[in-house]
Amino acid sequence: MVVAVEQVLFHCGKAINRARLWAPEARLARDAVPSIGAMKATLSGGSAADAARLDADYQEAVRKDLY
Repeated sequence: MVVAVEQVLFHCGKAINRARLWAPEARLARDAVPSIGAMKATLSGGSAADAARLDADYQEAVRKDLY
């Protein structure tokens, strides 16, 4: 089977419920998962510098452009 990914979304309307954020046993250490920038850079063939730039841009966008 071959699967072609056309779009990847990092959010979901049910993410809060599925994440069980209120359950301590379900929580991961922040350094246990890659950052948004690292994931995007890896998926697009980018470098560590690209990941750092993406993370900085993401943090700025979340604060100023999200809503």
